[in-house]
Amino acid sequence: MDFTIYSIGNTEFLYEVIMGLRRMFDFGFSSLHILVGATALLSLMALVVKSWINPNSNPVQSWFIGLFMFMLLCGPMSKVDVTIESIRTGQVYYVDDAPGIVAIAAMMTSGMYGLSRDYEDSFASTDGYLAG
Repeated sequence: MDFTIYSIGNTEFLYEVIMGLRRMFDFGFSSLHILVGATALLSLMALVVKSWINPNSNPVQSWFIGLFMFMLLCGPMSKVDVTIESIRTGQVYYVDDAPGIVAIAAMMTSGMYGLSRDYEDSFASTDGYLAG
């Protein structure tokens, strides 16, 4: 699925940020994956100890929900293609296989850009002036 991010600022910087996210969640063997795995294991062990102290609580359920959300938004199956378009200059950058969390930003910017275009069309003067 292809998502578009509309930028009014430095489009090249936004491209580099998304490329950094893409490299970070590349899912090859890297030290980040060892760190994430060790952190997940330590937090699960801490939650088990917490449930021993207070048997009425169920913190393991929230751990699994967090793991599910992480895999949904940043996992290997959440790869999306992103197009970054500058509103001011018209520059276009393409990023393939970006993490799925970038798609949320793309949906927000596309929605807000569409809303602003609708407002400009609805409230434009008869001279045809557009605020953007």
